[in-house]
Amino acid sequence: MDPALLAVAALLSLVVLVHSIGGEILVIGPLRRHPDPPPLFGSPTLFVSTIHATWHVASALGLAATATVLAAAADPAVAAGSRFALQALLGAFVASAILVLGTTRGRHPAWVAFSLMSAGLVFALYA
Repeated sequence: MDPALLAVAALLSLVVLVHSIGGEILVIGPLRRHPDPPPLFGSPTLFVSTIHATWHVASALGLAATATVLAAAADPAVAAGSRFALQALLGAFVASAILVLGTTRGRHPAWVAFSLMSAGLVFALYA
């Protein structure tokens, strides 16, 4: 078991859980209660439903990334075969860290989690 990849998978699992539950409480719930959400193709209901679905698509993709990292952590042969996938995730995590840091001016803590996961992948891939 690769400890760096295991740590990345654990942190990513936590991020997915917090994103999904926190989003329901802090974003989707208030949006559903908003008296006049903006329309999408003329439908406010479609706007809210689309945001809701998109929010959880990100969580589903996070779970897929977690499974990829866990498989690589468990078996060195899988890790060797998954090197490109892990490098792609590294690029996505770095881009996500920069995006969240820049757009929220550091106020949203996701940039820290993405930075830590990026560091863990760099260590696992290149150390």
